[in-house]
Amino acid sequence: MKNQTSVSIIIPAYNAEKWIERCIKSCIDQTYKNIEIIIINDGSQDRTDELCQYYVSMDNRIIYKNIDNAGVSNARKLGLDISNSSYILFLDSDDYINNDCIEILISYKDYDLIIGQANYVNNHNKILSNTKFEIKKNIISSYLRGKLPTSLWPILFKKKILDEEYLISNLKVSEDFIILSQIITKTKKIKVINNIIYNQVKHSLSTTANHSAIHFKDNYRAHLFVENNLIKKLDRKYANDIKIFQLNYLYNLIVNFSPYAKYQKKIIKSPFFLISEISIKKKIILSLYLLKIFNKKNYIFFLHYLKRK
Repeated sequence: MKNQTSVSIIIPAYNAEKWIERCIKSCIDQTYKNIEIIIINDGSQDRTDELCQYYVSMDNRIIYKNIDNAGVSNARKLGLDISNSSYILFLDSDDYINNDCIEILISYKDYDLIIGQANYVNNHNKILSNTKFEIKKNIISSYLRGKLPTSLWPILFKKKILDEEYLISNLKVSEDFIILSQIITKTKKIKVINNIIYNQVKHSLSTTANHSAIHFKDNYRAHLFVENNLIKKLDRKYANDIKIFQLNYLYNLIVNFSPYAKYQKKIIKSPFFLISEISIKKKIILSLYLLKIFNKKNYIFFLHYLKRK
């Protein structure tokens, strides 16, 4: 164990009493033993503190901090500052990792980022679907085409990469997207593996499931930041990839934030979507593609917009 590379698992937790034990146990039970488990309790008002204190007394690899509610971005940054390891894995408190997660990921430690696969599961651990991350052509093209994660899981990071690129955000959601976009557009040594190592829980209590107006605006702000600070600086050879990136973003807005149609129209009209530059032939192809992926109501909405152009 002394010769093993150390890995920190950073867990921000807020009102996580229903699932924090499963999360912590999945870390304690790792087959790879040279880990530190850093839990940042972000001002929880439930039994999260009590449960975490119990596991701190059971395993000396756990580092535990209580802070006033500062948001997940600040909680992760504190965990990053505390870490004594060379590699970092972020784990949400309602998710859990497979027992061999770290052992598999660290075997590729020559890379700056190692991306695994994840199951999407329900509250009863039933697998609903799984990721299919991959690199085609090159890293940036794959990212723009939605072939790589937009969240900080399921990824093992070299700590020095995060130290250089981690940006604290006041957004409630989509802060992962900003951080990862910065890293992926600047990092060349990325490995994608086919092993499923992470389990992302889908349930109504999840922060990401609460699609409020605030979350909608944060999502939009995050994408504008990425567009203005990263995407616009890319080589012209990525022009087609960027249009797919923009289309995927619009699709996610419609699917995930449909109650906020008044914002959708404003966004579609913005310079962020220069769809008027697309030829009539391509618009027809695009409309057929949209018919395939959108439900009928949302498709008609978007097709009406294309016709006006």
